[in-house]
Amino acid sequence: MEFLIRPRQGQELLAVDKATAAAVLVPGGFACQEVFGTEDFRYRVDGSDVALRMAIEGWHIVIEGPMTLQTAEDIVAEVALQIAEETRTPTEWLQLT
Repeated sequence: MEFLIRPRQGQELLAVDKATAAAVLVPGGFACQEVFGTEDFRYRVDGSDVALRMAIEGWHIVIEGPMTLQTAEDIVAEVALQIAEETRTPTEWLQLT
């Protein structure tokens, strides 16, 4: 599954500081284990890999593994809220695939 978190309006860059990335990009309320050694920000949730990559249009999130659509949507919604709070920019998310 692939999702995009983007600004609700305009072309604001949703930049997250590296020092706070884990607190912002790891969804609260989920047991996540960060995966190191990749260029994307990655973590594992219940046997599925979640990769986040910042782009001009927003944050791309790719989820690989046995995760339900509902759980994936819950994770993306929580990360979108945390990014909005960190950047002080209202966000929206959509499923790409």
